[in-house]
Amino acid sequence: MKNRMYTLIAVCLAAFVSGCATTPKLTQEQILAENPEIARLDKELNDARALGADYLAPEGYELAASQFDRAVSEASSGRKDTGITWLWFAHSG
Repeated sequence: MKNRMYTLIAVCLAAFVSGCATTPKLTQEQILAENPEIARLDKELNDARALGADYLAPEGYELAASQFDRAVSEASSGRKDTGITWLWFAHSG
């Protein structure tokens, strides 16, 4: 009986701790709304693609797109400072 009670307490405690440790990831729309720098890069990438940059300068476009993806990924996990740093590098090059 005591064994079952301790097991139940351990399972409940583990579920509570793991539930509190995980934070929900933001959607891309939420990230763009909360991070104007990332939203600006998204718009500029879309404008550049419309002008054919992905065809005319594929390496530069791919670099900017990968930096955008990294900024979005880091912002979705709550690391706003790193996303902004990557955007600075994307615009300074």
